[in-house]
Amino acid sequence: MTPAQCRAARALLDWTIFDLSRASGVMPRTVGAWERGKHPSIGTMVSRMQRALEAAGVEFGDDGHVRLKEATSS
Repeated sequence: MTPAQCRAARALLDWTIFDLSRASGVMPRTVGAWERGKHPSIGTMVSRMQRALEAAGVEFGDDGHVRLKEATSS
């Protein structure tokens, strides 16, 4: 996940940096700094944020797309 994908995913969910922080356990200051390119990309931090966004319904594609997962009907 790139910083731009993270911002797009938050926008799709209507999440603030604080929402992502709460869901991922990554400090809000760190989330914001990373999204602005002012913090190094630490794999575990990015993984935690991506997992939180995916758990909330975001899908990250290999081609760089970010979208909400389609609901499956039963």
